[in-house]
Amino acid sequence: MSVENGHPFKCVPCGKCYTTARFAAKCCKAFCVDLRDAESFIMYFESREAEYQRQADAQWAEESKAYRFECSCGERFKEISHAVSCRKCRTYTTAGYCTKVTDIETGLVIYQRGA
Repeated sequence: MSVENGHPFKCVPCGKCYTTARFAAKCCKAFCVDLRDAESFIMYFESREAEYQRQADAQWAEESKAYRFECSCGERFKEISHAVSCRKCRTYTTAGYCTKVTDIETGLVIYQRGA
C-alpha cells in the first residue's frame, strides 16, 4: 500500500499503510509517517485516542436515538413503515414476516400483525 492507492500514512514499526494518521499511529501504538512528505511524524497518545473514542461514542449515541422503531427480529428503523416491511424478519422470525413493531422510547407496541 502506498500514497498512490490512497493510503498515505505508514505505521513505522510494522510498515502497514492507512488512510488516516490516527489509525496508522494506533496500529502499533507508536507513531506513523506521512508518506507525502516523509518528514511528518505523528505520535500515538493514549489520552488523545481516549478523547477520539469518547467523541465517537457520543456521536453514535446521538445517531441511535433516531432509530426508535424495533421490528420482530430486533432491527431498528427511523420510520414505522420501514419496520413493518423489514426484510430480515422473513428469515429471522418463525412467521416469516414482521409480526410487531415496538416504539423503544415508550415501550408500546405500535403495530401488530396476526395473533
